[in-house]
Amino acid sequence: YFDRLQKELHKPPRAFPLLSVWKREIIRSRISYEFRSGLGMGTVLPRIPAPMHGQQQQNQQQQDQQQQEDEQQQQQQDDQQQQQRDQQHHHQRHQQHQQDEQQQVMPSD
Repeated sequence: YFDRLQKELHKPPRAFPLLSVWKREIIRSRISYEFRSGLGMGTVLPRIPAPMHGQQQQNQQQQDQQQQEDEQQQQQQDDQQQQQRDQQHHHQRHQQHQQDEQQQVMPSD
């Protein structure tokens, strides 16, 4: 009995080389896969705000206000464009009228 205990004390510790190699290969393949696909590159995405009670109503009101302001700006731009077209049309008609008058005056000379 003492001999067996003595022998077991001098045995080298048991190792699992196949398991460690297998784990190392799995880890390396996973790391290479993540680097290839762009994962794990340290890109920090912006935080997503957590919805708070009543915040949805405020967000909806802000969106409605923004939409109304956008519609007003669009209406103002449309009005300005229409005024410019009217002015150009009026100017063209005025020039055409002047040319017509000059042509009428020229033959009578």
